[in-house]
This record gives sequence, C-alpha cells and structure tokens, in this order.
Amino acid sequence: MSNNNGRDGVRKSFFGSLKNSLRKGTSSNGDGSVSPVSPGGASASSPIPPANRGLSASQTPSSRSRPGFPEPTRRPSNEPPPPYSAISELPGSTPAAAPAASAPATAPTAAPAPPAIGFSIRPASPTPSQRSSASARPTIDNVRSAEDPYAFLSMFDTIFVIDDSGSMAGRPWREVQAVLANITPICTQHDADGIDIYFLNHKNTPAAQGGGGQQARVPPGKAVGGYHNVTDAAAVSRIFQTVKPGGATPTGTRLHNIFQPYLRYYEAKRNEMEQRGEYGDPDPDDIKPVNMIVITDGVPTDDLDTVLVRAAKKLDSFDAPPFQVGVQFFQVGTEAEAAAYLRHLDDNLGNDVAGGIRDMVDTVTWDAFVSMNHGSTTGGSGPSTALGLTADGILKAVLGAVVKRLDRRPTGPSAPPANDPSTHRYLTPQR
Repeated sequence: MSNNNGRDGVRKSFFGSLKNSLRKGTSSNGDGSVSPVSPGGASASSPIPPANRGLSASQTPSSRSRPGFPEPTRRPSNEPPPPYSAISELPGSTPAAAPAASAPATAPTAAPAPPAIGFSIRPASPTPSQRSSASARPTIDNVRSAEDPYAFLSMFDTIFVIDDSGSMAGRPWREVQAVLANITPICTQHDADGIDIYFLNHKNTPAAQGGGGQQARVPPGKAVGGYHNVTDAAAVSRIFQTVKPGGATPTGTRLHNIFQPYLRYYEAKRNEMEQRGEYGDPDPDDIKPVNMIVITDGVPTDDLDTVLVRAAKKLDSFDAPPFQVGVQFFQVGTEAEAAAYLRHLDDNLGNDVAGGIRDMVDTVTWDAFVSMNHGSTTGGSGPSTALGLTADGILKAVLGAVVKRLDRRPTGPSAPPANDPSTHRYLTPQR
C-alpha cells in the first residue's frame, strides 16, 4: 500500500512539475486560448505591443476582455488622457502605458492662444518723448482727406484777432465781416471748442455786453477780454456788429496779452510732466496748438516785432513743436506801407537774433489773392465775392504759419508761380 502511495506521489510530482513548466512557457490571451511567448515578450499572433494588450489574468476581472463583447477601441495617442483611468491605479502599471499626449511635469507650457476678437489691436502710440517732430507734425498728407479738406482744423485752437482801429471804418470793416462770413463757418464746424475772437481795442466785459452780471470764467491758457469758445456763426456776426472801429492799432500789445497766458499754461503742463518723470511735449488734448489769424489793414502803432520775437524765443526754449503756435497776418485793403511791413515780418523777423528763431509768421494780402485769380473786388470774370478767395485761399489763411507746406501754394488754376517777379507776391518765400 505504501508503495502505491509512493508511486502516486512521484506521479503527481512529475505531472505537477510538467504542468508548472507548461504554465510558465505560455501566456493567456484573455479569451482562454494560449499562445507561445515570443522572445520580445509579445504574442506571436498579436500585433499589439505588450503595453497596449488586454489585461492579464492577474488583473482585476472588471478590467479583463470578456468573450462575446467587442474589443474596446484604442484611444488615439494624440488625445489627452481621460479624467480617470483604472490602469493607472493598478499595481505594476508602467509609464509606457500612458497616452503619448501626456507631457512631463517639467515640460514648458505653451503660451495660451489670444482671445478671439472682432477687430485688430493697434500698437500703443509712442510717448511724447519718443515722437519726432517730423512724424508728429501736421501736414497735408496726414491731416487732409479727400472727403474733408479742412479736417485739420480739429487739431488746432483757432483764434481771430480783428483790427478795430479807426482806419478800419468804412469799406475795410465791411470786408472784414465778409472774411469772417467765409472762414468762420468752416472753423466752427471742425473745432469742437469753437473759435476765440479778440479785437485790438474792444474788450469783452459785462459792461460791453450791456449787462451787469459777471463775465464768464476765462478758460485756462486764454486771455481776458475776448469771446471764447464761440461755436455759432450767427453769434460771430452778432458779436462783430456790436463793435465799432476807433482808436489806434496796438497789435503788439494785444498779441502779447494773448501769448502770455498760453505760454505760461504750456510751461505749467511741461512742469507737471517732468514732476511725474515724463519728458516731451504736453498732450495736445491738454493744450492744443494755436492758429492765430490777425486781420488788419495797416502798420501797428506799437512794437509788434519784439512781441513776436520774444514769443518765438520762449517756444524755442520749451523745444515746442514747430507747429505749436502759428500767426497768420491777413491784410485788408491795398495800402502799400502795410503790405511792405507784413513782408518784413514774413521775411526778416528774427534775422538779427543770434542763432535765429523759429519761423511762425505767415502773411497773405487780400488783393494778392484777387490779382492771382484774375478777379476784382468789384466783380468781373473772377470770383464773384468781394474777397476773391477760393477754397485754397481760405485754407491757407486758416492754417497759415502752422503747416509750412502750404507756403507758396497757388490759389486757383490760373495762379502764376509764387516766384514770378511780375506779380505782387506776399506769400512766404521757401526757406
């Protein structure tokens, strides 16, 4: 009996060893079949690498492939991993089984895409200290549009200074009214702040207005005694009708009174910028460039030259843009002495100043435009107005010394060259 038991034990031991050997030499495919193991570790009949094959018998039943059910579709390697994976929690799982889209924790993160917007983003404008006067200077190329040739007026404060001396009575006074009737509507349409009007002798006071109330507060940088921020062309006519010509021609004194508060305000704005650590030109929204139109018929009775030279020197000391202040003298009438003096201002002002000064003065005579357009002040084939001004003539009168490109600009299709010695030329010569 013991012999039989011994033989049975040997037999069981032999078959057990054989079974263990066979078990080690085969692998399960998950459906009950076995396949010989290839040297590379993958099944000879399966093209799937070991890392992506079905779970082995040692894994949990819930994760095995089951007979009668389709094999799960493999997730493309370029898709992100699902929020939860049972494989990652199983013992013995390797990083090789993770989807290829997962990146190491230390990998650099790509910058997020910009948000979708319906308009393009314009680069920030350079600070005033980075601007050059050439790029910031108003010219016909960057301020004049085909739809509106007077669009540049919105960039400037337009100031009219009217000669109301005794010599302006009669025809010159009526002609000045015509000038305002032609130019003011264009200015008030484009300048959101309106225009300012000053007279050489008349001062805007409550008494002058026929009332006993207080005068309106004077805006910063502007002189007292004027009509500020006038936006109604009809109001301009009413103001003009209340003034009666009389007295001398104190052009220098009146311009000095207008320059001083403006230059002080400009200097204060520059000082505010420097206190903030900013350098450059003040923002035009804070203090706009000035275009001053002086309408006169004669020679000043005071020292206008000195006033203009001092203002130019002050602007130069500020290193202000060349277009910051422009003075346009518009002659009424045909007085030869007045025309000669205006040419002197245009051509010779500051010639005796060491180092020179900026050119901020431009002059245009009334009858020069008439003759250049072959018209007359009484009618004829030329312009049918007493002015004889074309749109280009008004443009030059308004812009004047501010945009130097307009100098020597002909007014009208038949205008002779500006350097023609046969004509009375009162336009600024090219420097």
